[in-house]
Amino acid sequence: MYFAHQLLALIMLAAAATQACVTAHVYLNNCIIGGDTLSAQVFDNGVEVCKGGVSKNLGGSNTVWCINGCQNGASFCATNNGEHATYTSPAGVVVDMGLDGPGFHMNRFQCGGTEDHPLFGTEYESCLAGATFDCGSRPRCNFCDFKATC
Repeated sequence: MYFAHQLLALIMLAAAATQACVTAHVYLNNCIIGGDTLSAQVFDNGVEVCKGGVSKNLGGSNTVWCINGCQNGASFCATNNGEHATYTSPAGVVVDMGLDGPGFHMNRFQCGGTEDHPLFGTEYESCLAGATFDCGSRPRCNFCDFKATC
Protein backbone atom coordinates (compact mmCIF):
# COMPACT_ATOMS: atom_id res chain seq x y z
CA MET A 1 0.00 0.00 0.00
CA TYR A 2 2.84 2.41 0.88
CA PHE A 3 4.39 1.80 -2.55
CA ALA A 4 1.07 2.63 -4.25
CA HIS A 5 0.95 6.01 -2.46
CA GLN A 6 4.52 6.77 -3.50
CA LEU A 7 3.77 5.82 -7.09
CA LEU A 8 0.61 7.94 -7.13
CA ALA A 9 2.51 10.92 -5.70
CA LEU A 10 5.22 10.50 -8.34
CA ILE A 11 2.66 10.36 -11.15
CA MET A 12 0.92 13.48 -9.83
CA LEU A 13 4.25 15.31 -9.56
CA ALA A 14 5.17 14.35 -13.12
CA ALA A 15 1.78 15.48 -14.40
CA ALA A 16 2.12 18.82 -12.58
CA ALA A 17 5.63 19.30 -13.95
CA THR A 18 4.49 18.73 -17.55
CA GLN A 19 1.72 21.32 -17.20
CA ALA A 20 4.12 24.15 -16.36
CA CYS A 21 4.20 27.24 -18.52
CA VAL A 22 7.80 28.48 -18.53
CA THR A 23 8.56 31.80 -20.22
CA ALA A 24 11.60 34.09 -20.24
CA HIS A 25 12.72 37.57 -21.21
CA VAL A 26 16.39 37.57 -22.25
CA TYR A 27 18.65 40.57 -22.87
CA LEU A 28 22.20 40.21 -24.21
CA ASN A 29 24.67 43.06 -24.60
CA ASN A 30 27.88 42.52 -26.61
CA CYS A 31 30.61 45.17 -26.59
CA ILE A 32 34.33 44.59 -26.97
CA ILE A 33 34.95 47.15 -24.22
CA GLY A 34 33.80 46.08 -20.77
CA GLY A 35 32.73 42.55 -21.57
CA ASP A 36 29.41 41.05 -22.55
CA THR A 37 26.40 40.44 -20.32
CA LEU A 38 23.27 38.36 -20.45
CA SER A 39 20.32 39.09 -18.18
CA ALA A 40 17.19 36.99 -17.86
CA GLN A 41 13.85 36.92 -16.09
CA VAL A 42 12.25 33.47 -16.03
CA PHE A 43 8.65 32.77 -15.06
CA ASP A 44 7.07 29.42 -14.19
CA ASN A 45 3.27 29.63 -14.44
CA GLY A 46 3.53 33.42 -14.18
CA VAL A 47 5.69 33.40 -11.02
CA GLU A 48 9.19 34.83 -11.34
CA VAL A 49 11.60 31.99 -10.50
CA CYS A 50 14.84 33.44 -11.82
CA LYS A 51 16.19 36.95 -12.26
CA GLY A 52 19.87 37.53 -12.79
CA GLY A 53 22.74 37.91 -15.14
CA VAL A 54 26.16 36.69 -16.08
CA SER A 55 29.16 38.37 -17.71
CA LYS A 56 31.79 36.98 -20.06
CA ASN A 57 34.51 38.38 -22.27
CA LEU A 58 34.14 38.08 -26.03
CA GLY A 59 30.88 36.18 -26.02
CA GLY A 60 29.57 34.97 -29.37
CA SER A 61 26.50 33.28 -30.80
CA ASN A 62 27.78 29.87 -29.61
CA THR A 63 28.47 31.05 -26.06
CA VAL A 64 26.49 29.26 -23.35
CA TRP A 65 25.30 31.69 -20.67
CA CYS A 66 24.12 30.04 -17.46
CA ILE A 67 22.42 31.61 -14.46
CA ASN A 68 22.64 29.14 -11.59
CA GLY A 69 21.18 31.30 -8.82
CA CYS A 70 17.52 30.67 -9.56
CA GLN A 71 14.99 29.83 -6.85
CA ASN A 72 15.37 26.50 -5.04
CA GLY A 73 18.38 25.41 -7.09
CA ALA A 74 16.87 25.84 -10.54
CA SER A 75 19.06 27.02 -13.44
CA PHE A 76 18.68 28.77 -16.79
CA CYS A 77 21.11 28.52 -19.73
CA ALA A 78 20.80 30.48 -23.00
CA THR A 79 22.62 30.12 -26.32
CA ASN A 80 22.44 31.51 -29.85
CA ASN A 81 22.32 35.14 -28.66
CA GLY A 82 19.31 34.36 -26.48
CA GLU A 83 17.22 32.65 -29.17
CA HIS A 84 17.31 29.27 -27.40
CA ALA A 85 17.51 28.26 -23.75
CA THR A 86 16.91 25.51 -21.24
CA TYR A 87 15.39 25.90 -17.81
CA THR A 88 15.99 23.18 -15.25
CA SER A 89 13.39 23.23 -12.47
CA PRO A 90 14.19 22.46 -8.83
CA ALA A 91 12.71 18.99 -9.45
CA GLY A 92 15.17 18.41 -12.30
CA VAL A 93 12.64 18.81 -15.13
CA VAL A 94 14.46 20.27 -18.16
CA VAL A 95 12.37 22.63 -20.28
CA ASP A 96 13.65 23.33 -23.80
CA MET A 97 12.77 26.91 -24.73
CA GLY A 98 12.42 28.61 -28.10
CA LEU A 99 11.23 31.95 -29.46
CA ASP A 100 7.71 32.99 -28.48
CA GLY A 101 5.40 35.99 -28.75
CA PRO A 102 7.27 38.93 -30.24
CA GLY A 103 10.31 36.67 -30.75
CA PHE A 104 13.71 38.27 -31.17
CA HIS A 105 15.21 41.60 -32.17
CA MET A 106 18.61 43.22 -32.28
CA ASN A 107 20.07 46.71 -32.08
CA ARG A 108 23.48 48.13 -32.99
CA PHE A 109 24.78 50.85 -30.70
CA GLN A 110 27.98 52.83 -30.07
CA CYS A 111 29.66 51.39 -27.00
CA GLY A 112 33.00 53.19 -27.10
CA GLY A 113 35.65 54.78 -29.25
CA THR A 114 35.51 58.33 -30.52
CA GLU A 115 33.28 60.28 -32.83
CA ASP A 116 35.74 59.68 -35.68
CA HIS A 117 36.44 56.04 -34.74
CA PRO A 118 33.37 54.63 -33.02
CA LEU A 119 33.20 51.12 -31.61
CA PHE A 120 29.86 49.43 -32.06
CA GLY A 121 28.25 46.68 -30.08
CA THR A 122 25.05 44.75 -30.44
CA GLU A 123 22.24 44.08 -28.05
CA TYR A 124 19.68 41.34 -28.41
CA GLU A 125 16.32 40.93 -26.77
CA SER A 126 14.19 37.82 -26.96
CA CYS A 127 11.05 36.25 -25.57
CA LEU A 128 11.13 32.52 -25.00
CA ALA A 129 8.67 29.85 -23.92
CA GLY A 130 8.85 26.15 -23.23
CA ALA A 131 8.61 24.46 -26.61
CA THR A 132 6.39 21.58 -25.45
CA PHE A 133 4.03 23.40 -23.10
CA ASP A 134 0.82 25.28 -23.80
CA CYS A 135 0.67 28.49 -21.80
CA GLY A 136 -2.95 29.14 -22.72
CA SER A 137 -4.09 32.52 -21.42
CA ARG A 138 -1.19 32.97 -18.98
CA PRO A 139 0.84 36.20 -19.31
CA ARG A 140 3.45 36.09 -22.06
CA CYS A 141 6.76 37.86 -22.48
CA ASN A 142 6.97 41.34 -23.97
CA PHE A 143 9.95 43.31 -25.18
CA CYS A 144 11.32 45.88 -22.73
CA ASP A 145 13.03 48.33 -25.12
CA PHE A 146 16.44 46.70 -24.69
CA LYS A 147 16.39 46.91 -20.89
CA ALA A 148 17.97 44.10 -18.89
CA THR A 149 14.73 43.53 -16.95
CA CYS A 150 11.15 44.71 -17.41
